[in-house]
Amino acid sequence: MTGQHKKKSLAARGWLPNQHGAWAMLTVPLVVGAVLAGRSSVGPAAWLIPLAIAEFAGYFAFNALGLWLHARPGRRAVFRPPMMVYGVLTGLAAIAVLALGGMPLLGWLPAAVVLAGSAIWLSSRKQDRSAASGLITTAMAVGVGLVVRFPAPALIVGDRLATGADLASFIALFGYYGGTVWHVKSLIRKWGDPVARRNSTLWHLVFLVLAVAASITHLLSVGWPAFFALCLARTWWLSSPNRMKRPRPLQIGLLEMGMSVLALVIAIV
Repeated sequence: MTGQHKKKSLAARGWLPNQHGAWAMLTVPLVVGAVLAGRSSVGPAAWLIPLAIAEFAGYFAFNALGLWLHARPGRRAVFRPPMMVYGVLTGLAAIAVLALGGMPLLGWLPAAVVLAGSAIWLSSRKQDRSAASGLITTAMAVGVGLVVRFPAPALIVGDRLATGADLASFIALFGYYGGTVWHVKSLIRKWGDPVARRNSTLWHLVFLVLAVAASITHLLSVGWPAFFALCLARTWWLSSPNRMKRPRPLQIGLLEMGMSVLALVIAIV
């Protein structure tokens, strides 16, 4: 069996998510949070590794749960092992995070419960491909980076200049990854739909305006307005009805990998 066939088999059995774009979304905010924390009084977190394990295992568990919810009753047993293994791993990693990071981290628990519960509810209604579900999972991924930078919500009211700039960086990351939800939808599931193209274009236009305003007030570097201008241009061009054929998923994925690297560089430089 080739490596590719093994990969497909693992995805088909719920052990490996097939949403490859999620890997960058899970990684970049975490790295940005670690870098920004290292530059602040917070310093590097001893619980960063178990947090990363909890994040990835939690996403894998959510993927397996979605497959279990959507499967016919006779096929659900296939998805129970990955759902249970990743679920237990998530729980153990979360306990390690609290043990190393302390009780102040529990301040983020209400937001995490609301977001996770909403994502599971949408998945149970077979709406895990909806824009709402995509934006919720984006908020959770970006939120992990936010937790690394601010181990307790109360820390956000610290040094206003440093806090505002770092917070703006995470909002910008949410703007980019949230934009990919609309962007990919306009290129794949809703190719040729003018409403989908309009939604994607408007989202990127709004964040371009916000990035310009944040740059003027010195909350964000000038790299962010340029980045969102690039995002807007790529969405406008790739979803154009004048194109002879739509981009292939591989092309879309490779482009977004490059965009993720660029967003990471802008956020930490």
